[in-house]
Amino acid sequence: MSKKTILIVDDEKIIRDMIRKVNDFYGVETLEAEDGEVGWSVFQEHSPDLTISDIYMPNMNGLMLLRNIRRKNPYAKVILITGYGHYKQLLDDQKSRPDGFFEKPFSVADLSKKIEKLLKEPDSNTEQAM
Repeated sequence: MSKKTILIVDDEKIIRDMIRKVNDFYGVETLEAEDGEVGWSVFQEHSPDLTISDIYMPNMNGLMLLRNIRRKNPYAKVILITGYGHYKQLLDDQKSRPDGFFEKPFSVADLSKKIEKLLKEPDSNTEQAM
C-alpha cells in the first residue's frame, strides 16, 4: 500500500504547520499551498488522497477550489476550514459539499479523527473520475 498524501491549502502558515504535525503523527505525506491557485495546481499534479482547505484565501478561495476538485474528481475527499462564523450560509449555496468542515479554532483531536476516518475509507472510482 502506498503512503497516503494530504494537501493542506491555507494562507496561514501556522495552520499548515499544525495540520502537518498531525499528518506526521499518522505517517502521511504532506503537500502544502498558501492559496487556492497554488493548491489547485498541486492537486492536479499530485491527486492527493485528501485535501484540507481554508475557505477565505487570496487568489482562489476554498469554495472555488472545492468546485474545481469535484469537477476533476467527484470522489476526491475534501475538508474545509474557516475562521468566519457565517460559513453555513456559504455551504448551503454550494452544489459541491465537503466531506468535513471545521471552524477555527478547531480541535486537533476532532480533525485527527476525521482525517483518520476519511483515509481509511476505500478509494472510490478515482480512475473513472479522472
